Amino acid sequence: MSFSITEIVLANKVFVGPAYGIAKLPSFRALTANDIPNLTLSYEANLGVPPIDGYVLSSTVAGVRSWVAPGGGGSGAAIGVTNYNSLMFN
Repeated sequence: MSFSITEIVLANKVFVGPAYGIAKLPSFRALTANDIPNLTLSYEANLGVPPIDGYVLSSTVAGVRSWVAPGGGGSGAAIGVTNYNSLMFN
């Protein structure tokens, strides 16, 4: 298939197929509501900012996210590293 575009097109027009009905060759036309997909289910809920400074974002294996207080018990040291000079930081 080959084609050439030789017409002058006004602003706010897109080169697409028909907005509804049977399939036809594309032409320049304005977008319609049918051209825009429904994205409301594509985003997760906005969690906003944590309620208290220092909270971290946590996630369950089911994908449920929430702000939680940081866990304790860690020393802050790297686990399994005996030569700290060999660590590379980017």
